Amino acid sequence: MDTGFNAPHNPTIKYLDGKYVLTFIVNSNNQLKTQRIIMFVADDLKGNWRPAKSAEADGTILRKSTDKTAWNYHARLGVSNPSLIKKDGKYLLYLKSVIQKNPKKKEARSLTV
Repeated sequence: MDTGFNAPHNPTIKYLDGKYVLTFIVNSNNQLKTQRIIMFVADDLKGNWRPAKSAEADGTILRKSTDKTAWNYHARLGVSNPSLIKKDGKYLLYLKSVIQKNPKKKEARSLTV
């Protein structure tokens, strides 16, 4: 496992489809704006934890968007507080992004993962 990140916290382990799934958040260089979600899977709790399918080599599954039109592009804390569920055969990852409110613009926002 690459340890190029610091401050791992908010761990959660779920048992889904015969695998254990560990999610937690980290940041780089003690910069909160780099906060991202890490995901590892294992066949048993004492087993070999490996990055989730489609994750980066260090296990990063989701980070703040680099798309300037994305709702969380200006997130002050990156992405955090992951909650993974499976519903109707689909995996859903809920998350938090702290963004500055724009008092001139009022709109509801939703995210489909």
